[in-house]
Amino acid sequence: MRDSDAPRLSAVRSLIEFSRPLIEIKADLTQWPWDYDGEPAVLRRSHVESVLRRCLSGDLPLAELEAWADTVECREDIDFEPGSEQWIAAVVFTAANPETYGKLTAEEIAVLLKS
Repeated sequence: MRDSDAPRLSAVRSLIEFSRPLIEIKADLTQWPWDYDGEPAVLRRSHVESVLRRCLSGDLPLAELEAWADTVECREDIDFEPGSEQWIAAVVFTAANPETYGKLTAEEIAVLLKS
């Protein structure tokens, strides 16, 4: 990782971990261009599962799950964990596009967590 990438990747890690309010994370991310050619941060299955569990428990509104997934989707500074790429991509894409796939229900989230 280049030293100049550290602040950007710190913001990306906040997004991956959903460790702060999304509005703050998105504001941080606007400081950098969309294009990125450095070493990306890795979105792990455990990160996605954590966000889904927070949604199921009621700690995270479904609209926030959708907004998080929309923010994660297609970022050049995020790679998906090897071996879980297809599952992560499917969850992120489905959650980020409720107009295409419908809003996720608690039952569908539970199924995703078991798959």
